[in-house]
Amino acid sequence: VTAIREHSALSERIENSIAVLPFQDMSQERDQGYFCEGIAEEILNILAQIDKLKVVSRTSSFVFKDGDRDIREIGRKLEVKNILEGSIRKSGNRIRITAQLINAVDGLHIWSEKYDRDITDVFAIQDEISQAIVRNLSLSLEGPGMKHIEKHQAANIDAYLSFLKGQSHYQHIKAEETKKAIEYFTESLQIDPDFAPAYCGIARAYWQLTYWGNLPPNQAYPIIINQMERAREMNGKLDEIYFLEGVSNYAFLWKMHKAEESFIKALKINPNSTYTRSTYSMLLIAMGRHEEAIKQAMKAAELDPLVSYHQAMIVNAFNFAGRYEEAIAHCLRTEKNYPENLMFPYFLGFAYHGLLKWNEAISAYERSLRISGGAQLVLANLILAYIEMGENSKADKLYKDLEELAKEVYILPTHFYKIHHARGEEELAFTWFQRAIRERDGFVPFVFNHPYEHIRFPREKRYLDLLRDAGFSEV
Repeated sequence: VTAIREHSALSERIENSIAVLPFQDMSQERDQGYFCEGIAEEILNILAQIDKLKVVSRTSSFVFKDGDRDIREIGRKLEVKNILEGSIRKSGNRIRITAQLINAVDGLHIWSEKYDRDITDVFAIQDEISQAIVRNLSLSLEGPGMKHIEKHQAANIDAYLSFLKGQSHYQHIKAEETKKAIEYFTESLQIDPDFAPAYCGIARAYWQLTYWGNLPPNQAYPIIINQMERAREMNGKLDEIYFLEGVSNYAFLWKMHKAEESFIKALKINPNSTYTRSTYSMLLIAMGRHEEAIKQAMKAAELDPLVSYHQAMIVNAFNFAGRYEEAIAHCLRTEKNYPENLMFPYFLGFAYHGLLKWNEAISAYERSLRISGGAQLVLANLILAYIEMGENSKADKLYKDLEELAKEVYILPTHFYKIHHARGEEELAFTWFQRAIRERDGFVPFVFNHPYEHIRFPREKRYLDLLRDAGFSEV
């Protein structure tokens, strides 16, 4: 009886939901992994545009690309009722794609098809598979995002393959992999200068480089904005364009309300975009709208349940709302699943820091610093904690480490601002804040709305004038 009830509850709760697994490479050389992942991702992206369909994000569904696939177990972990899986065999310019839609509750096949085509037909195959899924799930193809299906219809196949290689490298996040992704996106555009997704790919890659502190924002964002506008000229219907527009407005131009308009447009096209929702959550934090920020972070985690980043963003939203106990509880529930992820001990330290529980904060920060290999954000907060504890010699020693790190990589000026402000060195703090404004440091909005009173910049005229002159819309 219990099993029947569980089966019924599962069926009702996730009726219109699907995960797309990476297609398996059946080619003789087994060298088409990037192509198999790319095809699955494109189908996923098409499905993500459909109203009333929950589509689990790539990062969660692609966890299951290796090993045996127990469809019912995957469905349980991803909380979906339907799974699409398939395989690809490529030989020369011919491809054989098989696809099957499976009910993840009972393991029964709903639909399957085999396509033997020329490789140039890959875009049509993606559309046919997507339309078959829609028909079999009794959904509608109507909706603001379904024009996304037109995305690649005119693309040159060689440009598309280079784009997929770039996507594969981009997913690794590391700086060297991101730079390799830019090379492939650029190669794609050399083949087909009208291929809008490759412009978006370059823009995303530069955002990734500056987001992690590898490139000064005032060097990265002009490139991001230029590539975004080039993509808009080719195909203004892509949700990625509005996502990039939102990122540029909030993190670089500091036009918060315009950024919100852009994120809302992106989500209208693609309501299943987890990174749009997580980034929108960050914007809402910067605007002081904490309850909404928590809801967006939770929605992103619901759509991407196995990805640590979105779980960590829930903790981040709790922290900036000053809800430290809830942040700690969520962190402790979740971090055991990601023991080598730097964000959980960092956000845990942040919460203990907010509660003035110094021993717990220091322990968590040190663990995050060890996992990250010395991440600047973690190091800066550890220095702050020692300053507030009155452990000035330890803070000074770590500050020298930060200065040494600055000789090797770009350090965000807001980190130095926070440290000098906490020390009471107001002129030095102001000098670093001026530099943060000049270099368009993306953490300026979070200093403005920081939950720690000693980190928020003083509401002094010279600070407010700096922000107004820079166009910061929240002043």
